[in-house]
This record gives sequence, structure tokens and C-alpha cells, in this order.
Amino acid sequence: MSLKRIPEICLFTVILCGCAKFVPPTGGDRDITPPKLIESTPADKQVNFQEKRIWLLFDELVDSKNLKQELTITPEQKGRYQVRNKGEEVELEFEKGFEKNTTYTFSFGAGIKDINEQNKADNLKLVFSTGSELDSLKIGGRVTNLFTEERVMGATIGLYKMSSTDTLPLINRRPDYFIKSDSSGNFQLENLKSENYRILSFTDRNGNQKFDNKKEMFGFVRDTIELNSNKAGISLELFPYDTIPPKYKRFIQKEKTYALKFDEPLYKVELEFKNKSDSIPYIMIEDEVKFFKLGTPKDSVIISLMVSDSLLNSDTLQHTITFREESQRSKQSNETLKISVTPANSSSTTNNEPYIFSFNYPLIQIDSSKISVSDDTLNTVKYKTRFIDNSKTKVEVLLLEGITKSIVIKVDKGAFVNILSDSSTAFTLKNSLLNKNELGLIAGNIEVRDNIQVQYIIQLLNATNSEIEKVVISQDGKFTFEDIRPEEYTLRAIVDRNSNGVWDTADFGKGVPPERIINLKEPIRVKANFEFRDINIPNQ
Repeated sequence: MSLKRIPEICLFTVILCGCAKFVPPTGGDRDITPPKLIESTPADKQVNFQEKRIWLLFDELVDSKNLKQELTITPEQKGRYQVRNKGEEVELEFEKGFEKNTTYTFSFGAGIKDINEQNKADNLKLVFSTGSELDSLKIGGRVTNLFTEERVMGATIGLYKMSSTDTLPLINRRPDYFIKSDSSGNFQLENLKSENYRILSFTDRNGNQKFDNKKEMFGFVRDTIELNSNKAGISLELFPYDTIPPKYKRFIQKEKTYALKFDEPLYKVELEFKNKSDSIPYIMIEDEVKFFKLGTPKDSVIISLMVSDSLLNSDTLQHTITFREESQRSKQSNETLKISVTPANSSSTTNNEPYIFSFNYPLIQIDSSKISVSDDTLNTVKYKTRFIDNSKTKVEVLLLEGITKSIVIKVDKGAFVNILSDSSTAFTLKNSLLNKNELGLIAGNIEVRDNIQVQYIIQLLNATNSEIEKVVISQDGKFTFEDIRPEEYTLRAIVDRNSNGVWDTADFGKGVPPERIINLKEPIRVKANFEFRDINIPNQ
């Protein structure tokens, strides 16, 4: 070989070596064995550890790129840390030292995987103490949903030291110790110091290790736990705990409407006009209150508006309404009035079920001469109409006579006119009738405690836990749901302590728990012409 070729061959070899990448071997059986920790500094369960560096050695090449997202350290270590990965080794370098006389638990989650098949080093944990002994106490229990009694996976369970010098309210702090509930809702916090603690749980949706009021479920143990021995059987029930009232976000100004938007759906609206002569129609739709221009209102309308959410958190807003100036084009436009009806056309209904007509704008006129109701033999059926909301956007049509087979409602053009002078088009509804022998009945009682004066809200729920109907009962404990369609149902009872007709959440600051929920565990399968009369809801 010519000596002149030697430098070229050397250069080619260097390039090949520099571009080389690790490629997993192909062929043979798939590797399903996770990486195994064979050595560490500190060693597992070591005491008197004083360094800022954690070193791990595994039995194969590992990948730790997701370690920061997966690693949990309890109690929380202050300050930042760096992760370095080289071959079989992983190193964590902390900028601050660990607290004195404290037992730390490092839970690595799915943060360590092998290079070849990404097998996770499951249940990898490292425990060490900066003092002369390891803390060894445990607290365990289960997390469930208060309303459904289903076990909650992935809920954060936080343990808070009562000796902490943190001045933040407990509910706004990060826990001293925390863990996630497993797929069965179970949890166990280990290597705990003997101390007095409070226990909170929440669905930490954004991963900030703090409870976020409007977005997350919440639960707590009412009493302080004096931990001087292992504790098991802790029950945590999660429920909505929103104590923040709806917040005004923005307004939407148009020529004929003016809407106020809020950051959550509204439950109730109370409104006062500064001058009663300035009153204009309005409706509440989901997260907004919409006002309508009627006639020629003043340039501005001043209102005081109190809005409440479903947990009755309320706030009052002072606002001035101004409509956009109308253009010539808008003055000439005329829209078709929009209507939705329940029960829907061609669906089945019952003699006791009213028709509800819902409109997108308040009505100013109902012409009953343009609405006719008949049965399957074309005999005219008497009915009555009434508004069922203050905004005049919902009309109930209630039949005054019994029908045996089917119902036909004929609505002629112009039967309904809204505040914009838009009129309804002609349409016809045809519905088959479910007779008594095609329906069922559920009746029973809830066990009443003689020494507690409360009322009960009994909810009839369908298979998706949506409320179909509810009754409010007092001390006799008896309830009845009649003319029920053949379906599968469940029953839920709310112990309505303050008799306000709705479920009330907790007051964590005062140590008041939420109103109790009692679920009937077994579903009720209602069949046609069948009655369940002895349903008992236990109240322990």
C-alpha cells in the first residue's frame, strides 16, 4: 500500500468512529428485564448522610431523561438539582444540603429505563437519613369520590407538619410528605417522623403539589393526627371545594345584545337596575348573562348584578350596559326565531310530562290560537301554557286531559314572537305515549335519625349518574318516584343539614365537613308495569 494513502485511511476511520451511534442489537428474544440498582451513594437505609450528591449504578445502560418529571422526594428538598447520566450511572447534584436529622425517601417512578427496550425500573426507591436513625412510622388508607364512592387513582395525599413555621394557610402550602394513590385508591406514606400532622388530599391536575380551588377535587381528615405509631385505614373522600365566586371576565357588545362573560357556569343571578324605568330583558346561559335591547333604551343602563355558582359562592358586580349603534343593514334584518323542544319530536312521552319550549331570545307574544293539541283520533286536547323562567325564554305546555296512544302538537307560523319581532315558523310534533302499564315506580324510605333534625334530598340517577328527578323529604323519610321509564337507576341521598335544597361543600377553615352523601350501592332495574316499594337507604 502506498504511504500516501495512510493519512486518508486514518481520516476515514476517525470520521466513522465520530459518527457512531448506539444501536440496540436485533434478533433473539425481547429483553423484558428492567434495570437493577446494584450500588448507590448513599446506600439504601443509610444514616448520617451529609453530601449533596446522589449516585446510582445499574446493571445495564439506562435512560434518565424523564427523571425530573417522575422523581418525588419527601419531604420536599429545597433548591434545584442537576441530573447527569453516563452509561450505567445516574448522578443527582443538589445545590442545597439536606435538612439535619431528617429521613428522605426518593421514589423514582418511571424515571429510570433501560436503553434497549425502555423497561422501567418499577418501584425503585432510596431511603436515607441525615441523622443517626431512620424514621420508620407509616400512615395508610384509601381515597374515594364522595359522590360516587369510586376509588380515586392518582390523587395526591399530603401530610403537613403542625410544627411548621410556614405562615401560609395550610390549604395553600405544599405538603411536607406526599404520595399518589394507586389504581385501587390506596396509599401508604412511609419513613415518617413521630409528630402531629394534618392530612389533605386533592387531584393535583397541574402537578404543582398545591390545591387549586376551582379546578381540583379536595378532601381532608378533620382532626390532627398524633403519629406515635403506625396508622392504617385512613379514609379520604374527595369532593368539589370551590370557595371562590364567579369572576367577571369581559363583555360582548352588539347592536341588539350585550353579554357579561364569567369564568365558570352560573347557577343563579339576582339583578337590580339603578332606575327601574331602564329595565331590559336578560337571560342566564351557562357562563354569561345576556341583555336584550328592547325599544329605544337610554344610552347607558346601570345595573347591580349578584352572580352565584353551583356551590352558592356569590359576588356582586356594578356595571354599565351600552349597546353598539345600529347600522342601516341591521335595522332591516329579520331572523327566524330559534326553538328547541323537549320531549323531542318522534320520541316517547307520558301524560305527566310537560312540553318545554326553549327560545334563544325572550318572548313578547304567545298566540294560543295558533297552537293546537290533538290525540291519535284527532280529538282536540285542552292545554295551558306558562313561562317557567323570569327571562321569558322557556314556556311549559301542560296537557289538561289524558291521552291513550299518541300526541300531536301543531304550531302555526307566528305562534311565538320574540323581543326582536322575530316570529316562529310552522312545525308539528308527534310523540307516542307511554301508558301506566309501560312505566314503573320506585318508592321507599331513608333511615331517619331521631336526634337529628334535617331534611333529605333523594336523587334518582340514570346509568351515567345524571339526575333524572329529585324529591325533598323531611323527618318521615318516605319518598316516591312515579311513572319511571324502564331503565337502570340508582338512588343518592343528600343529608341537607341547613335545609337549603342543595348540597353544600365543606368549610375547611372552620373544620366543617361537606354535607353527607349516601349512595344506594345496588342499581335498580325498572321494568314496565313493575313497582319497587320497599327500597331502604341506610343512614348510618
